[in-house]
Amino acid sequence: MKKLIILLFFACTFKGFGQTYFFYLSYSVPTQKYCWDGAYGWQIFGDGRIYKEQVNSKTHFVEYTEYEEYFNVPKFQTFGLTIKSTCISKTGVSSCSGDQSKTISAVTFIKNGTATLFSCIDERFAIDGFKPNVTINNASTTPSELCAGEQLSLGGYPSGFPAEAYHWQYSLDNAITWIDIPLSINGKQVNEKEILNISMQELIGANHTNYFNKQVLFRLGYGQNRPFTDPLAINYTPCAPVAENVVYTPPKCNDDNIEKIDVFFDRNFANNEDFSTIYVVNANPLKGTIHFQNYNITSLVLDPGTNKYKYTFLNPGKLELGEFYSVKYQGRKGGNNTGSLQSTSAPFQYTNPQKLSFTISNQQNPSCVGNNDGFIEVTITSGTSPFHFYKNNTEVTPELSNGKYYIRNLDEKNYFIKVTDANDCIDKNAND
Repeated sequence: MKKLIILLFFACTFKGFGQTYFFYLSYSVPTQKYCWDGAYGWQIFGDGRIYKEQVNSKTHFVEYTEYEEYFNVPKFQTFGLTIKSTCISKTGVSSCSGDQSKTISAVTFIKNGTATLFSCIDERFAIDGFKPNVTINNASTTPSELCAGEQLSLGGYPSGFPAEAYHWQYSLDNAITWIDIPLSINGKQVNEKEILNISMQELIGANHTNYFNKQVLFRLGYGQNRPFTDPLAINYTPCAPVAENVVYTPPKCNDDNIEKIDVFFDRNFANNEDFSTIYVVNANPLKGTIHFQNYNITSLVLDPGTNKYKYTFLNPGKLELGEFYSVKYQGRKGGNNTGSLQSTSAPFQYTNPQKLSFTISNQQNPSCVGNNDGFIEVTITSGTSPFHFYKNNTEVTPELSNGKYYIRNLDEKNYFIKVTDANDCIDKNAND
């Protein structure tokens, strides 16, 4: 007998943690019709069978109101609702025979939360506030805090409800406004799942930095006034210096390396803090290629012009022409990873200066020995003006005519001609 009691207790306890629903039931018959006979009331069906009902005889004047809460409604897949309403006079004439019914799926109830039936004009039967009995928690090791770049991992319990029961919302203004988390982000489904895995940057976008050191609330529910759970507060923190600005110094000449990329932070490293890695990444998430990755950054330099601390990629290399790039880095404290962040300023675009190219399109020797009426004709095929011309390393001013440049007054000897553009770049393919 003792074993039987233990088993029964276990079975009841387990059932108590199953999937159940909650709703309010309201029913009213404020009719002033005189009924000698008839019926009034309601029925609720769960998966085709009667779950609850209240049907009474309608005699003489009826005025009736009912309101009740149902806390542990079984997890039916469909619900059937019926309002019973007949009114028969003393002579046997029916002045109202208005039974009404509808079938509603659990999914529809979860999303809409309400269903109403009317009959005999003024009789009403309704279910409101329908919701799954769920709760949420944070699986993180620090359940009240989330570092930038980390994945938030919230769980909805118990499992086994339709996916729509796990409809996640968040609030950035202390529960004044609730925002539905998108069903999918970057092709990955994130909402209407028992486990919500997402970073704040994925959720909020580039403006996520505006919510550093603030609370973000999460819940399950729909709309502004249909919560399934109490709000769960997450403190969003950078957990590392914040890269507020990136200053990109492009290559000076065509096909040169980038001169430098300066990254300016809001503060210096704290004690025992550093970056395990910092790199440049394509801002297009479909590419996301990593460039110029450096490791174990233990110091930042105070820039006197901005009074900000900075890290510099010096002469780092080349990127893809026309693409946009940001800087990402992994914070670390005491050897443990903290915030994983991306520069908050707009991505910079990699540009490559126009190539300088010229040809000696024509030349003419002096007309006689000893004369200096020779010339060299130079054609610029590409480059950024103004151009500078050098004859044997001495700058000269050529004559411009019909888009061509003429270096005149030359006597008979060999000349070394050099052309530079606005950035003092040369034609790297010129034939010396």
